[in-house]
Amino acid sequence: MARGHAARNLHHDREGLRCFRLAMQLDPTWWEPYFRAGNTLLTLDNEVGAIKMIDQGVKLDPNHGELYFTRARAYFDLGQRAKAEADFNQAIQLTPNDPNFFIKRGDFYFAQSDFNKALKDYTRTIEFSTPAKNASESDKAQTEPLLARAYKDRGNVLMKLAKYNEAVADYTSALENKHLEFPRERILADRAQCYDKLGKHQLAEADRKTASVSSGGILHDMFR
Repeated sequence: MARGHAARNLHHDREGLRCFRLAMQLDPTWWEPYFRAGNTLLTLDNEVGAIKMIDQGVKLDPNHGELYFTRARAYFDLGQRAKAEADFNQAIQLTPNDPNFFIKRGDFYFAQSDFNKALKDYTRTIEFSTPAKNASESDKAQTEPLLARAYKDRGNVLMKLAKYNEAVADYTSALENKHLEFPRERILADRAQCYDKLGKHQLAEADRKTASVSSGGILHDMFR
């Protein structure tokens, strides 16, 4: 298993998969190699293979939220919405405080234009990933990238719901987070749209100018 983790950390996914399969042979009663292999197969865009791996892991030990979360992502990618939602729900029931589960289910609801449910899940992500006031810098580095993304995603939902002031606040929180891992240009462009809706055209123009300068004049398109 350790060799598999090391291989994946180096982006050698097929070697990692080989190591996880070997771990299955050495201990066919252990659920975790199936979970790791399923995740690896998702990275390799083999959703059907991932589901088969997770099915086996669930048979061995059905009490791990990670299994259902991984299978939900595979079903999501395959467009099997009912199965994806059921697995997301099961993952959260087993692991109710993991912000990673909430944000991914929020993405699932957002993709279906179920914005109110997405809003709840992104809000929960923010609640669970906000670091304590006395958190160390290393702890913040672990949680704040997800927090920044959650603010961005919740801003997208709020804009869809025409709650422009709240969307501006969330986009601003994302932009002020030094651990933001998404291109700032798109967030600035979205905040500019909200400013325009609020009649704050000078602020909108300032955001568009900043976005244009930082991107070399071309606003990047990205998955939302």
